Amino acid sequence: MLRNIIKYIKEIVIMIFKPDSQIVRSYVILILAGKMEFDEVPDIFNLRKAVENALDLTN
Repeated sequence: MLRNIIKYIKEIVIMIFKPDSQIVRSYVILILAGKMEFDEVPDIFNLRKAVENALDLTN
C-alpha cells in the first residue's frame, strides 16, 4: 500500500508519461489525424518520448 502511494506521488511530481496516458493519446490522435506534426509535441519530461513510443517511431 505504502509503495503504491510513493509511486503515485513520484509520478505526479516527476510527471512520468506512459504510451497509454491520456495526454499521450491526445497527441497521437492529433498527429495521426494530420492536425499537428510530431515536432510540435512539447519536449517536457518524457512526453515526447512517450508519444514517439506510442507511434512506434523508434527503430
